[in-house]
Amino acid sequence: MKRAIYIIQAALILFLAGCQNDEGKNGNNNSYGELSFSSVVEDPVYATVRGYGNNFFEAGHDIDVTVYPNGSNGSGNKYNYKYGSDGIFRGDPDAFFFSLDDNYIDSIIAIWPTETIRNDGIKTDQSTLENFRRADWMTATATVQGVMPTHTPVPLNFVRENTMLEFELTGQNNSRVDISTLIIELRIDNVATAFHAYCESDNGHAYLILEAGTQIESTADFLIGTLTVSNSTDTFYIILSETDVTLEAGKRYLVTLTPQGYDIDAYVFIAGWKETEHGIGIPFSPPTDEGNGTFSINTPQQLIAMSYLMRHYTDGFTFNWPTYNYIISNELVITEETDELYVPIPATLFQGEILLNEEAITSLGYGDGQTLELFTNE
Repeated sequence: MKRAIYIIQAALILFLAGCQNDEGKNGNNNSYGELSFSSVVEDPVYATVRGYGNNFFEAGHDIDVTVYPNGSNGSGNKYNYKYGSDGIFRGDPDAFFFSLDDNYIDSIIAIWPTETIRNDGIKTDQSTLENFRRADWMTATATVQGVMPTHTPVPLNFVRENTMLEFELTGQNNSRVDISTLIIELRIDNVATAFHAYCESDNGHAYLILEAGTQIESTADFLIGTLTVSNSTDTFYIILSETDVTLEAGKRYLVTLTPQGYDIDAYVFIAGWKETEHGIGIPFSPPTDEGNGTFSINTPQQLIAMSYLMRHYTDGFTFNWPTYNYIISNELVITEETDELYVPIPATLFQGEILLNEEAITSLGYGDGQTLELFTNE
């Protein structure tokens, strides 16, 4: 069900197969053996989210598994499977057992978390890793059929159903500032609800998972929440710019929080949760692709986005922004606000050219003799 959220004051392809009907379900001599599962939850995003990566599941975590034997006419058998310390999911208290006849499994569906937990809805307090993980709903469905019994655990590769918001502070990596707490108040089904983000990431960012299909709407300058940072006892306020975004399943939305005096102004950027052709950090206002490895910069937002993309996507596996050329438009207007928001690019990182009137530049003049430095030697 899609939900509309309005900002108010205060956002495995299961490579699996398995077999047989559940004769010998209790492990008697007529069964071939127990169906078990291994799991893979791989995603570059989680390299920075403490406790994720290949260690998403911990001993004691439960998934619901529905097995559809051949000839079942869509009538599946449901089981609860528990993750063990050896990294294997096994049935608890009951498991599916392969029979010794020629039957096979048509399909299998596994879900995380269990249906019982899902019935309570998305966790609003995601400040702990456990609650954060339980908000990360995933499903694994069979992609092959007719696999005969096996003693080897069947691999589960889960696909995400919800959507993630990732919050970062402008320049926080350079200033070594971490987000300590972040609370956002949203209206769900016309009820004001406070969401507590997960703030224990290795990169100091904050994360929040919401239901796919959620719509975030706001006119400009609406107060939506508060945050604290590691080097200050002050509480900062989050003010959203004009926004109308419907969150898509399996995507990550990057929210860059930019200091504006005593409060924080949040500019929403969109990014794919999984890698796409241009990486996982494409904002709403990226440089315009002119082809042949050249991009144009026509607005201050594109200039700021250019710096962000160069500094964050340099691993060679995503779109390698520092290797391209960027043409500055003669119509681009630089202001003091642009200067404050722009983060200089490390000169040793950049391999292309920034051009103005076909000449390579390292700075932009504006105002009454003022200069915006495009690079830093630090």
